[in-house]
Amino acid sequence: MSVLKSSDNRYLKKGIKEKCLIIAEAVAVIPVFDYFFYRSLTATVFLIPIGVLFYALLSRQLNEKKAAEFRSQFKELLMLSSTMMRAGYSVENAILKSYGDLRYMFGKDSPVCRLIADIAKAQKNRSQIGDVFISAGMRTGIEEIEEFGRVYSVVYEKSGNMSSIMDKAAGSIIEKMEVESEIYTAISKSRFEMKIMNLMPFFIMGYMSLTGRGYFDGMYHNAAGAIVMTICMAVYILSYLWGERIVRIDV
Repeated sequence: MSVLKSSDNRYLKKGIKEKCLIIAEAVAVIPVFDYFFYRSLTATVFLIPIGVLFYALLSRQLNEKKAAEFRSQFKELLMLSSTMMRAGYSVENAILKSYGDLRYMFGKDSPVCRLIADIAKAQKNRSQIGDVFISAGMRTGIEEIEEFGRVYSVVYEKSGNMSSIMDKAAGSIIEKMEVESEIYTAISKSRFEMKIMNLMPFFIMGYMSLTGRGYFDGMYHNAAGAIVMTICMAVYILSYLWGERIVRIDV
């Protein structure tokens, strides 16, 4: 799957609730890390960069989730459009006719409905709709949308049998997306396991703190303990980032 290039666009726009949630989660990381690694209010100041790092990670995860949803919606658009093109509709009309079904399935504020609205606007202004696909694909990092737009632009300029060619192009892109979806499903179990493993160190430390009071006291409020815990925290963060990279597979 492609790497998200930009999250600041109308197709993958975050809602206020989504922004507040990831901010709250990033802020919550600071006292959690402080409790397990330092137990010092002074340390919270130095842990702010950790909160910023986790905000960036959570924001990227949300962007990727939204991009995955957009890809799935775009796949539905291609499938509906292909059916209509085989029934005799032109490419543009097939895409615009799909709006009703897609609005029912995903809502009028969904990325794919925004895309169709932009296509309708481009058609009304006599602009090249291939450029709309290319722009959307580049802004979201979704290669399939950009690829469809480039194929459309080439066929629009050079071919008279446009519907037939675009139907075949859509079929090829759908097959590619289905393979990617199967791969993503195959690694979804590993993603879940990784999330559990990320939480395990905190569960273990919390359990030991409850059952063996004072067990970790020697690690807090002294220079040697602070150094050891800082090293442990660095190892945890690097392991977390490494795990995130492992389960992110590009096709």
